Amino acid sequence: MIYTEKAKFPGGEEDFRAEFHKMVNGYIDLRKYAVNGTFYFTFNIDVNGKIKDLNIVPKVKNSNMFIDDMMFAMKKIKTKWKPALQNDQPVESRYILSVNFITDHFDHGD
Repeated sequence: MIYTEKAKFPGGEEDFRAEFHKMVNGYIDLRKYAVNGTFYFTFNIDVNGKIKDLNIVPKVKNSNMFIDDMMFAMKKIKTKWKPALQNDQPVESRYILSVNFITDHFDHGD
């Protein structure tokens, strides 16, 4: 799909990463997962700017629980995305975010 404007988080992707990092550290115990290295989070941003349909690759032990926990952290972020536009109308779009997890924390940059 060709968008007139891609979905954007207010303040940009770096602000989203910072908020996500804060929520993961505040609400999720990463020690229960084997997460090291780069993971790709793919999710949809609906017409209201809400995140849904999160998927994460590569898969890890307890992947479903890991995805649920990451979605929980994303939902804790109160700021909504500005949805993608097609012909000046909001449309659902797909977003890919790479996250580099290192041992018991993660680096929110690339």
